[in-house]
Amino acid sequence: MSNDEQRRKFMNEGMSLEEFKSWAAERNISVVFAKGKFKAGDKVVYTNEFGVSFENKEILGFDAEEGKAYLNKDSYWFPVPLSSLSFEVPEQKVETINVGNLTLSLMGYDDWSRKLYKGNNGRTYVDVDGVPHTMSNQGEPMFPIV
Repeated sequence: MSNDEQRRKFMNEGMSLEEFKSWAAERNISVVFAKGKFKAGDKVVYTNEFGVSFENKEILGFDAEEGKAYLNKDSYWFPVPLSSLSFEVPEQKVETINVGNLTLSLMGYDDWSRKLYKGNNGRTYVDVDGVPHTMSNQGEPMFPIV
């Protein structure tokens, strides 16, 4: 199997432990199969440097020199720090504010870096100088909600 065919197979189907061992040996990468509280075969949550979490990733092994983990993921060849792994999904912190009986949950930012909120009534609101406003169909702030 060519390198391109092998890469496509691993990206689509994942890699077995035996395939990982063979891949590492071909590249003279020294690996171990347990490090700290983790071991090869464990299913973990990987959280990248941007705070995005990926659940149910299998550990294939660990770089013996750096101690980083190889995961069964699209970029299996790029080991990740142990500090980015956990057995639990991190709790997502959602910013919410209450205005009367309306609860607003932060959903992102608009093109002017203003906070956008989704209300428990299904409508979208925009924060203007710390005050949530209704929005027009064109996305412009209209009336403050107080």
